[in-house]
Amino acid sequence: MNNLDKTDTVDVADKIQDYDRQKGDWISTYGSELLRASLVAGYTSDRRYVEERVKLEHPDFLIHTHRSIKKTDADFLIYIDSSIEKSDSPPAYCLKACSEIVGSYCSEDRWGDKDYYLTIDNYLGENKIVKKIIAPTEVIEAKSNLFEDVKLDSKESNLSIEENNNILNSYESDKRDWIFDFGSDLLQYSIVSNYESDIRYVSERAAIEYPGFHPSESQHQRTDSPPEYCLKACLREDLESYVSQAKFHLHDDYYITIDNFLGKHQIVKKIDELPRTTEVKSLHQQETKSQLPKLFAIATIASLYGFIWGIPLFSTLTQHLSPAKISPARQAMLHKLSVLQP
Repeated sequence: MNNLDKTDTVDVADKIQDYDRQKGDWISTYGSELLRASLVAGYTSDRRYVEERVKLEHPDFLIHTHRSIKKTDADFLIYIDSSIEKSDSPPAYCLKACSEIVGSYCSEDRWGDKDYYLTIDNYLGENKIVKKIIAPTEVIEAKSNLFEDVKLDSKESNLSIEENNNILNSYESDKRDWIFDFGSDLLQYSIVSNYESDIRYVSERAAIEYPGFHPSESQHQRTDSPPEYCLKACLREDLESYVSQAKFHLHDDYYITIDNFLGKHQIVKKIDELPRTTEVKSLHQQETKSQLPKLFAIATIASLYGFIWGIPLFSTLTQHLSPAKISPARQAMLHKLSVLQP
């Protein structure tokens, strides 16, 4: 145990010496006057050294920091403080951008503008530097040159995972088998590039096994009193499904929901309300249309009779007709005609 501790200490000391030597050489060759003077005066100047080297070697990159950076700060052009984490299912244009720089990967700002970044870890020590990836104006097709040099062999990929993790659980094993049998080229490329790809995997598999369903973006909870049309829609889909709404919903949208899809995912399908409203509307329109010819006939006869005999027929007519047999639409029309009578 002591030998291991001594070895670790020696390794750390060697790394520090290598870092200081490389830093001194770089500063003396490329550093600014201020940086060189600071180093000569005995200051470590690590922060300024990293800033200047990033500007020179990776001019479009920013240094990720956990400090709060405002747009009014001078550090705004050098640092970024967003919540940047490795992407689960990056788009094709991000994978292409990362494939051009060795050691980089695709990350995303999960709490901000959902931007994607080309990311390099452990730059000059423990620094993380990032570069925003601009989405192309033309969508990169999944079957493009991006995937030509990639061997999509499930056996080789499973072996590499077994060597790193020793054990594959049933979910991961089933997931990789399905991806290499049925998944898109983009999904296969993502998985061999060591992205989790859970979102894309669930989306593609649900689209095949449950058409119209997709992973829920926010947690859905069972509705207390679903409308009748929702219950009918739910019964047509699956015995294990139920009617739900988004937990923090702003609209009264209802969803057919299936929990534990593939063991741990929730998938949903929005229930279309149009059939119910159009059915009620069409019945009302049919009733109104069917009454119009009769109403016009009554109006014509009433006008002629009133013109010849001078007798206000409309009040007498409505008295002799049974109110129970007169629809609301007809009553409204008769009232309108009585008002218009000269």
